[in-house]
Amino acid sequence: YEKLYWDTLIEIYSPVRDQTTGEIIAAVEFYLLPDDLKAEIRSAQMKGWGIVIGATALMYILLAGIVNQAGNKIFDQRNELEDKVVQLSDLLNQNESLHKRVRRAAARTTALNERFLRQISSDIHDGPTQDLALALLRIDPLSDTIQSKQNNPIITKDFKTIQNALESAIRELRTISSGLRLPELDQMTPEDVIIRAIHEYETKTQNKVSIDLKELPEDVGMSVKITLYRVIQEALNNGFRHSGGNDQVVKSRGIEGTLEIEISDSGPGFNPQTIKLDGHLGLAVMRERVEVLGGRFNIMSSEKDGTNVNVCLPLYAIENKSGSNHE
Repeated sequence: YEKLYWDTLIEIYSPVRDQTTGEIIAAVEFYLLPDDLKAEIRSAQMKGWGIVIGATALMYILLAGIVNQAGNKIFDQRNELEDKVVQLSDLLNQNESLHKRVRRAAARTTALNERFLRQISSDIHDGPTQDLALALLRIDPLSDTIQSKQNNPIITKDFKTIQNALESAIRELRTISSGLRLPELDQMTPEDVIIRAIHEYETKTQNKVSIDLKELPEDVGMSVKITLYRVIQEALNNGFRHSGGNDQVVKSRGIEGTLEIEISDSGPGFNPQTIKLDGHLGLAVMRERVEVLGGRFNIMSSEKDGTNVNVCLPLYAIENKSGSNHE
């Protein structure tokens, strides 16, 4: 019957109880229209959707604000980082430029030092050596004349002492002059420079040196050649003076843009910890020559195992015939 008039009804059953026993004796059925319930459901749905939409909108606004703030901060940081990168690049370029200038200045300084030494050598040879030679030349006939007239043994002895002193001074000055003068190294390869330095040492001392050369470059800067020659010269001379030149060995090889040199002997050696390097002019000069070119200088020695001088020189500067440097 109800279906003829209503599409939807709320059907409710309520029990009817006996007042004395409380037992259910019947059931009452009645109907309600669902309009109020539907209205409440729609209202609840609207409120729920409103809450969801509001919460979503609020979350979106908050997230948008956070993302926007973070994006602005990242943008600012990126700009700041780019500025720092530009500044760092400029500093690196300036540092590289200064480094190249320092290296070129060091190379020029090495060459200039050798020019000064050559000039000093020439001055010694052409100045006091010649004067002493002239004095020695003139003192011989003077000595003979005085002896023939005076015939005094004391005067003869004094003249002989003066003559010996003059001869010794001339030999010493010539030795100093020869040591100061550097041979022409322009057209030499590093191998030629090493062999030349060793040959001059062997000629002067009559002491043999073993040589081990491997993978040497064909050309290096003039400053490197000068330093190579002087280091080998000084190290071998030191070994001869202090250890008798026992079992002297010179090893050299090119490794990854560097030239490594090792000069060793089997002499009595010394303890580097107890001797200040700055107190020994030869060692200090060698170290200064190497380090001014950006190289490494190391000396290892003990009282039983001899002495080892290790040098590593960079091969960055190639000099043309006019003496200028280019990388």
